[in-house]
Amino acid sequence: MAESELQRRTCRTCGEAYTYPESKSLATRFQCEKCVKIPEDVQRVFEIMRRRMDRLTKEVEALKKKA
Repeated sequence: MAESELQRRTCRTCGEAYTYPESKSLATRFQCEKCVKIPEDVQRVFEIMRRRMDRLTKEVEALKKKA
């Protein structure tokens, strides 16, 4: 596979960076190899919570800059 086709992606479930596509990897366009094995309903909850944490982290950082 050409190097230009490989991409660094961020897992929607855990937020970790991974390379996609890699030969013989279970990773998908949206999830890393570890998270692909998690049941879908649990993945969904993790995705929601990770997005909330990211949003709250940004809000806290913005508030720190104002103070």
